[in-house]
Amino acid sequence: MLIQGGDRASARFLLQQILQSEEAWLQRMAARGLKQVDALDAVELLQPIVAANPPK
Repeated sequence: MLIQGGDRASARFLLQQILQSEEAWLQRMAARGLKQVDALDAVELLQPIVAANPPK
């Protein structure tokens, strides 16, 4: 959804704003989206490590 454009910082900002909503369903959606953005950040950090250490 928000992260499809590739700008995770903007997506994170918007999701953090949505997280402040009074609507529980919006809070749940935003929390899930933030976890997805965090996961993408983690994958990006791990990719060079994995590439530098191929299976033997």
